[in-house]
Amino acid sequence: MDSSPQMATPGLEEVLRDALDAVEDAALLVSESGDVCYGNLAASELLKLRPSDLATRKVWQLAVSPWRDAGTWNAATMELRDGRVRRGSGVLRRAAGETLEVDLSLRLSKSGWIILTARDATPRLEATKQIHAAEKQLESILDSIADAVIITDLAGRVQKMNRVAEQLTGYSREAAFGHRLKSIVRIFEDPSEKPASIVRAVVDNGVVVVFGDRARLQTRDERQVSIEGVASPIRDETSAITGVAVVFRDWTHERRAQDALKRSEASFRSLSEGLPVALWVTRDERIVYANPAALAINRVSGLEDIQGSRLIHLIHEADQEAFLQHLRDETPEFRETRVLRRDDSVAYAELASMPLIFNGKPAVVTLGRDLTERRALEAQLRVSERMVSVGTLAAGVAHEINNPLAYVLANLEQAQQSLDGLSGRVEATLLEELRDLVGEGHQGADRVRRIVRDLGTFSRSDDDVVGLVDVTQALESAIAMAQNEIRHRARLTRDFAKDLPMVSANEARLAQVFLNLLMNAAQALDDGRAETNEIRVRTRQRGDEIIVEVSDTGPGIPNELRQRIFDPFFTTKPIGEGVGLGLSICHSIVNAYSGHVSIVDEGEGDPANRWGSTFRVHLPASGALPKPAELPPPSLSRTRAARILIVDDEPVVLKALKRILKQHEVHLAHSGKQALEHLLEKQEQFDVIICDMMMPEVSGLEVYQRLDAEAPDVALRMVFMTGGAFTPAAREFLALHRERWLEKPFDRARVLDLVQEVLFETEERDTSRRSAALSVPT
Repeated sequence: MDSSPQMATPGLEEVLRDALDAVEDAALLVSESGDVCYGNLAASELLKLRPSDLATRKVWQLAVSPWRDAGTWNAATMELRDGRVRRGSGVLRRAAGETLEVDLSLRLSKSGWIILTARDATPRLEATKQIHAAEKQLESILDSIADAVIITDLAGRVQKMNRVAEQLTGYSREAAFGHRLKSIVRIFEDPSEKPASIVRAVVDNGVVVVFGDRARLQTRDERQVSIEGVASPIRDETSAITGVAVVFRDWTHERRAQDALKRSEASFRSLSEGLPVALWVTRDERIVYANPAALAINRVSGLEDIQGSRLIHLIHEADQEAFLQHLRDETPEFRETRVLRRDDSVAYAELASMPLIFNGKPAVVTLGRDLTERRALEAQLRVSERMVSVGTLAAGVAHEINNPLAYVLANLEQAQQSLDGLSGRVEATLLEELRDLVGEGHQGADRVRRIVRDLGTFSRSDDDVVGLVDVTQALESAIAMAQNEIRHRARLTRDFAKDLPMVSANEARLAQVFLNLLMNAAQALDDGRAETNEIRVRTRQRGDEIIVEVSDTGPGIPNELRQRIFDPFFTTKPIGEGVGLGLSICHSIVNAYSGHVSIVDEGEGDPANRWGSTFRVHLPASGALPKPAELPPPSLSRTRAARILIVDDEPVVLKALKRILKQHEVHLAHSGKQALEHLLEKQEQFDVIICDMMMPEVSGLEVYQRLDAEAPDVALRMVFMTGGAFTPAAREFLALHRERWLEKPFDRARVLDLVQEVLFETEERDTSRRSAALSVPT
């Protein structure tokens, strides 16, 4: 007997059939024994069988799997007794031997029928296949990325990893899948801090999280790897966040290279900051770094003052084009260039440029050697050389002038004395006129003598010998030399303190300082207004200092320029009227003598006269006072006629001296050679020997040296006569024998006094010798 459940009433059966036919999925009513009772239209279409054919089949006849026979079917039906639906997949047979993969569901109804539904699985399988292909493609893409990639869901569980991520973390994809990211790897910047959840930060804020090149990755085997990377949100088509993509790379080698670069740059900075060579680093022609030597050239306090500026703007306008080309050429050849300072002054430097990697990027380094001081020294040397040339010329001129001037003055003095003897013998009016003529000639010659004397002060400008200098005398020499420049521009007033101590200096160089200050004062005044303009020269002692002031009533020097006036090459004069070395040279000279030069600020000058500029020279006082003119020593035999030898290559000088010394027995020698014949070969005896220093063949110095070596007693009786000693040896010798120095042009009194001094000293020596001889026991 068939135990299959029976259909309900015919009306209800029709309703059930209509309902099943309306279902899109294939549906079969099957008995527990496996008999197919009914199949809807979808089932007929799916299996390509007529509904009547379906009702004659066993269910396992329609299936390849999972029901192969009555046994497998019975096993399946037994599982349905718990009332739950069973779902799965299978393969059904279709007409003409075809098979079809389907998705199946089984359910036991309350009426005892088993409802079997089947759906063509082809679309699902195709979709699954496509999904698998897409996943494979995604994996291939991820594996082709050189950076590590980890994909997580919203909870931070690992969904995918590429090979690079496997290599860096030490986890395989299978081992990492489903685990929270922070449970398998740690990403941190500070090892002492708990690492923050990168996924949570991305999900909560919806932003990209960057972990920089200082980050570390702790791997499965607890190694630490330097990494850098980002974590980005993954969004669907509605912009909802569905997961997080963490992308990072191994930064170990780059980190090491970066650290090495930083160490190299730190060493570069340390080295450059200790270099005496200026160094500017530019990128795109703008300054990114400058060392202290460069800042010193530019006269700025810090890098921030010029950082970001174009280097070309620190170059003198006239040199910019050549420098810019030189900068672009990046040639290491040094070229001299004028560099602008912050205070608008100019420095001279040799610059060279070359490529450099700075802060990891290409740049250009410009090296500079500051030539400002060297240029100043060279310019001062040129000035000194010119002064030496002028001095040499002046010494030669002085010598040539002093020789004839000596006998002109001597003869004029002799003429004055001779005129006194004509009184009563010549008409008084004529005699007075002759006296006036001789007196005027003597005044003119004496003026020439003073001019030559002052010129002689400057002719020794190359002499570095330091001695005691009378400041007043040095000032007077400078005033005399500047007088022609001053008298057309201003009145010159003197306010000299009395009894000023002397200073330790070189007279020529000190006079040069005063001359520069006087010339600057004169040039600060308008020409042709001598009646209203004034230059004042003052001296005074303040404590251990001697102060010399040179003031003028000119416009003065603006406050903003006062700090620069002693800089080499700085000048406020128009082009062509100065190179800016005068005050710099003054400053150097005075500093060498432990003094200093300053300019009086406004308000420190004389308020009544409103002095424009006042320059002060401060010099340490030596304590010694200038020597007063010495009177000749008393002599026991002042009226005794002496035997005198005069040596000079100028016959007229010989004659003039012979006239002055006519009360003595005078012998003449026209050369040093003749003098030595008299004194050494013939051994003639003379009480006094007056010898010119500068003579051809045998000089006066050589005469003294021969006598000092062969007849020292005779050498002690020498008086040295010169019209200008312009050799170093002669100057050095005369400096040691100043008390026996008869300078041309000489006056009659000085000649007679010197002769008397030698005679007195000779008698003193003779007296001492006689006393010593008498005291020796016999």
